[in-house]
Amino acid sequence: MEQVEVLLIEDSEYDAELTFKAMKIKMPSVHYQHLRDGQEALDFLHQGDATTYSSKLPLLILLDLDIPKVPGLHVLEQLKRHPLTKRIPVVVLTISKDLEKMRAAYQAGANSYVIKPVSFVKFSLIIAEIVHYWLSVNDYPDYDKLPG
Repeated sequence: MEQVEVLLIEDSEYDAELTFKAMKIKMPSVHYQHLRDGQEALDFLHQGDATTYSSKLPLLILLDLDIPKVPGLHVLEQLKRHPLTKRIPVVVLTISKDLEKMRAAYQAGANSYVIKPVSFVKFSLIIAEIVHYWLSVNDYPDYDKLPG
């Protein structure tokens, strides 16, 4: 299995399709996976142990807060508490402008909080820049040695 570089946790098929189209604009060779609910995401990310699974962890997680089964905020909290996933950058992608949700997301460990624009052009630009920044511009110390 190839490493998933970007993991999108999003229940809307339409938003997922737009996200991947936008991502491919700037980084056409990026490997991605789409998970549709919070439980599926936690199961995917916390399978196996550190020695067998750390090389398959995504380099970036794009997380919608309003997802079924396990809410996005709870998923974020679990990711940031778990030794295998705590260092993975998580960008919250949401339609919510609610300041309390934003504060809660940052308190839970979000690396960024982005409100999805309605315009596809603006959305495409934002997604392309997010993915480019986290996968090409940002540097990680010993990222290949997760967890730790």
